[in-house]
Amino acid sequence: MKVLYNSERGASENEGHPPIGNVEGIVDDAGEGDSCPLPKSNRNTDHTHIPSDWVVDVSTTYVGILPNDARKKAKLEEQSNTQTDYFSVAYLCFLIVATRGYNKYLRFHSAKLKRLLGPNYRSVLGVAQSCGLIKWKQKPTKYDKGDCSKKHNQIMVIGRKGSWSQVKIEEPFTINRIYQYRLSRVSTLDIEVLRKEYYSLTTSRLDLAGFDEFNLALSCGDCLPNRCGFGNRVHCLVTYSLTKKERKQLRYIYALMEPTCEVDITSSQPYFLFQCVSNPQLLQFAIKDTEERSKLVDVFKANPWSAELKMVYGEALNEGEFYGKFLSNMLEGCCEGLWLEWLRQKLKREKKPKDKIMPRLRRDRIKKVFMYLMFGGGTKLLRMIQKNRIYGPFAYLILQLRKVKMDRSGRDFYGVKKFRPRKIIALVLQRIEAEFIHRVYTSSGISWGILIHDSVLCLEKEQQMVVEAFNRVSKKMGINMPVLKY
Repeated sequence: MKVLYNSERGASENEGHPPIGNVEGIVDDAGEGDSCPLPKSNRNTDHTHIPSDWVVDVSTTYVGILPNDARKKAKLEEQSNTQTDYFSVAYLCFLIVATRGYNKYLRFHSAKLKRLLGPNYRSVLGVAQSCGLIKWKQKPTKYDKGDCSKKHNQIMVIGRKGSWSQVKIEEPFTINRIYQYRLSRVSTLDIEVLRKEYYSLTTSRLDLAGFDEFNLALSCGDCLPNRCGFGNRVHCLVTYSLTKKERKQLRYIYALMEPTCEVDITSSQPYFLFQCVSNPQLLQFAIKDTEERSKLVDVFKANPWSAELKMVYGEALNEGEFYGKFLSNMLEGCCEGLWLEWLRQKLKREKKPKDKIMPRLRRDRIKKVFMYLMFGGGTKLLRMIQKNRIYGPFAYLILQLRKVKMDRSGRDFYGVKKFRPRKIIALVLQRIEAEFIHRVYTSSGISWGILIHDSVLCLEKEQQMVVEAFNRVSKKMGINMPVLKY
């Protein structure tokens, strides 16, 4: 089997092999039942730039982890129906530890578990749990009613560093399951972005102790980036698993001594909201359907901001102090101490334990309030702000946008889960942000870089190339250059 990444220039060196980017783009000329590994980077390429054409290596290594405890391992082998189930459990444990570490739950959709463990995935998980390898629990979703069973699967690997060992997977049916699992994560949208992100991930290494499984997942290709349907953002193993402090230790394997830096948009979503107010035509990057987009454009045009509000808002953005200056003054001036109590009550109602924690820093608390306002919360706060002479138009515009009735059956909402009209502002801002940062990322010309929502992680020596790409894309999209931090 050979795989060729998509390119406008064609495939002169490997004629007959179509581009990757959808299921049809992967050709298996080894015959039915043969393993079909996903692409890895070509290590023999000139790495002074990312080539637009390159043939990927098919010698992917498939690995899993199993406990060092011989008793547990023997029990798992004895109780597993087949060798395929045995090694599938090993691979599942490897994925969990690489993503979350030991003794931390990772959520899986049932469809993904069926691909990875087979149709009898519940019994396979039950065996692994009885052998002391994992803890598995199912939590009902809001769709879990009557005869319709809909539950979240949360799985945790029991152990600590040094108590598990790597095992190479060569069993063909397990390899096929792994391939199908990986293939299910391949998106057919934003191929250029995902291709570049995948190359950078597979040529990355985290220079920290205790991340052996994480680094192994990167080098083995178990790090396929995906694109979310809501805001078109690209997510990957790095965004799921690492903190900002840990990301600074990521290195390009062909330049391990080169330091990295993260070029980030300051106050990204407030910035794009201001750009939409100034130029509603930016909505074309979020909503493709002309009729649906016009509904939102009309609201922006019918509810303009005053010159005073634009000046105060714009100054805060330019100084890089939107949350500490504009939003803080607005909340304190219009809601006094009520906003803090509202936030405390809002966090108590969150379902996830980590989301219930009150941020320690004041700036982070204010940022949290802005997030809730964009995602449809804080109506009480907005009505209080609406009465203020300066800040009133800000609140009124948000309230009016929430009332817009969008056709959720259209192409713009395909794949968007749990969409509600009140979330339209968050959806629009994230999609415009994604379009902007994707253009920056693909046009920057950097040799290595990882896209992280509204920022680009790159080599420090190529930082200026990213900054220049921000400037070019801003001019091309007709918006002001954002304030960057790095």
